[in-house]
Formats: sequence, C-alpha cells, structure tokens
Amino acid sequence: MAKYGYIGNNPDNTPVIIARQVYNPTGVQTNFTFNAGYTPGYLDVYLNGVKLLNVSDYSATNGSVVGITSAAQNGDSVEIVAYKAFTIGQSILGISSAGTSVRSTGVNVLNFVGAAVTDVGGNQLDISITPGITTADVSTSSLVVVGISTLGNVTAGVATANQFSGNITGTAATFTGNVTVGGTLTYDDVTNIDSIGLITARNGLQVTGGIATVTGQTNLANVSVSAASTFSGKINANSGVGFTGFLREGINIVSGKLSDNVTINVDHSMVHYFTTTETTTSIPNITSTAGINTDLSTGESFSINILTTAAAAGYSTGARIDAGATLPVLWNGGSDPSAGGSAGVDVYTFQVIKTGDATFTILGNVSNFT
Repeated sequence: MAKYGYIGNNPDNTPVIIARQVYNPTGVQTNFTFNAGYTPGYLDVYLNGVKLLNVSDYSATNGSVVGITSAAQNGDSVEIVAYKAFTIGQSILGISSAGTSVRSTGVNVLNFVGAAVTDVGGNQLDISITPGITTADVSTSSLVVVGISTLGNVTAGVATANQFSGNITGTAATFTGNVTVGGTLTYDDVTNIDSIGLITARNGLQVTGGIATVTGQTNLANVSVSAASTFSGKINANSGVGFTGFLREGINIVSGKLSDNVTINVDHSMVHYFTTTETTTSIPNITSTAGINTDLSTGESFSINILTTAAAAGYSTGARIDAGATLPVLWNGGSDPSAGGSAGVDVYTFQVIKTGDATFTILGNVSNFT
C-alpha cells in the first residue's frame, strides 16, 4: 500500500514520516511527553491497544505533551503515533520544467504550463516564490512578488511587484507610483503620450514632425521660431517681442463701402480696406467675436486702421464699441472730419484705450493718400 503524507511546512526537523513512542507507566500517569514532537490533529493515541478519541479521551494541543482523560495505571501500555511532514528527498512533485521532472534538487528554469499546477495525487497546488529568492529564469502566466527577489529573466502575462530594476520589456505596463529613469527614455512607435501631471524637459523639447498643440497657458523663457508659425490665440510677452525677419499682417479686403458694412471685427484683421467709393457718412462699430469689453482688460489698448475709397461726401466723425452708443473721438488736430478726400484712399486710425468696465477713450486720425 502506498503511503500518503502531506506537503507543507515541517513541524520539526525530524526526517521520518511516522513517529511512534510507547510508554509503560509504573504508577498513575496522565501526561506523556512525545519526544519527536507532533502537529496537533496529526496523531493517534492508544491505551492497551484501544484507540482513544481526540478531545473526549485525550488532549494534544501544544505539540509536545499528550494528556489522557482517564489516567494510565501500573502495567498499562500507552502508544502515541504522530504523522510527520512529508520530506521530499528525490521524490517527483508532478511539476516539470522543459520536460524535466522537478525534484528536491531543483532546476534552473521552471515553467508553469496550463491553468493549474498539481501534485502526484492530482491536488491543485498554490506556488509562491519566497521573498529574497534568486533564480535564473521564470516563465509563468502570472507572477506576484511581495518582497525582493532576483530573477534573471521573467516571462509572464502579468507581473506585479513593489519595485522593478533592470530591463523591462513588455506590450503594456501600469505603474501606480513614481517611475524614475536615470538614462534615456526612448519611445518607439508611440502614437500618443497622455500626462495628467507636469512634464519637465530639463535639456530641451524637440518636435520633429506633426503639430504641437497647447490648449492651456504656456510659459516660455526663451522662444526661437525658425519657420512659419500660426498663433490663433492671445500671446502675452511681458519682456517684449523681437523680430529680425519679415513681419507681415493679414488685411480684411471688403468689396463694398464702409457705410454698408459698419461692423469692424478685430478678430478678422486689424486693417480693413473698403474698395467701393464711399457716398455718405458712417460710424464704424468696432467689435470682436466675444466683445471688445470681454477681450480687453482695463489698462489695455489696441490700434485699428480703416481704409475707405475716398469721396468728399464720405467721412466718419465718431466710433462705437460693441454696438454701443456713438463715442466721441479725440481727433488729431482737435476738429472732427467734415469731408472725405476728393480721390484716393482715406485712412482712419483709431487708438482704443479701455479705462474701465465698458468705458473707453478713442484717439483718432484721418489722412488722405492720393
């Protein structure tokens, strides 16, 4: 008959499978010390060949002493049999590594193949790697390391650890803590990088292709633009802006006259040119998509040029902001225009200064170019 033990932690260092001790008391005795030690629940006790029942006939709880309920007398025989831990020796566990049966001597590479690992009895085993273990290679569908383990190469579907060091190669990785890279971090074929926190580039940032889109505030200490660039939002330059190349500005050309198109939207351009000869007076309405009062802060100013195809009957004496009431213009020379030029182009320049909420001062100048 095959002998069966259990695979687990050794209760002691005794290499036997079954430990047996017989006692012949010379007087009244209830406690018997089992020299080999035992695991509670893994022993049998006999009195004169009759097996006693645990708890009701004897107690064995501390791994050393067995106490029987009815005391043994002179001439009685007490036998205690303890079932010890199974010592593997050179026995096969039922686990194979690259076709080699795993024995107590072990092998360098251990492959866990399939949904479960079983012992020779068909019982499923839970395999764990003790913290601090050092091995050459591990291949498994899932690896969880709680402590510090040194592994030569790990091939796993999912690997979980508190800390990684060395080379890591995989198709996906999730880190819940900080990731520190001492050398060069190279992204091959990365489509998108999504960061919800701060990205710091200490030695520069290079975008060699595509479009770099920044929707939030951008603080730049030194900016050099070497090619054509388009800025669709507001640019704040606290220390000035320097240009060494060709500075150009778009112009809004209208096939019509100012008196028929009095709304001047600064979002389209700061220069508006009307190519049809003017025939009457008009008051330009200077605005923006969001509104000048919204876009402009108190203490800010802007300049806008309105070009009309000149005619004596066509001229402007005031201006409106955001479709409000007509505001007086402080004209260069002190007088309002009373007539347009006889020919050529009349150029109206308005300097708009915001002095308070919905409060503006407008400086005006008109010149004729023939």
